[in-house]
Amino acid sequence: MVRTAVGYCGGSEAQPSYRAVCSDPQYDDYAEAVHVDFDPSVISYEKVLEAFFKMHDATACGRSRQYASIIFTHGDEQAQAAQVALAAQPRAATSVEAATPFWDAEAYHLSLIHI
Repeated sequence: MVRTAVGYCGGSEAQPSYRAVCSDPQYDDYAEAVHVDFDPSVISYEKVLEAFFKMHDATACGRSRQYASIIFTHGDEQAQAAQVALAAQPRAATSVEAATPFWDAEAYHLSLIHI
């Protein structure tokens, strides 16, 4: 089973909101993100990365960090796997970064993504 949540990651200030991420310089280090909670005995991290590149245009450069293509990783193993997957996408404008705390988006942003 895979569960997802939409929200914000990559920033340093607590409690980001869409309004703050869009207009407050204190929150301009955040990116809009999808948190993927998966069971590695059911689906591998490599398959999650494969789905990321299949469902997302990683070649598009965002207008700002808010819309940047970023893979936030949890630990060295994920970071290494993400770098390998990224290397196979030569046109990708995606970066790989260590995850900071994930903050859920406001309720009106919620949607379901199925992998």
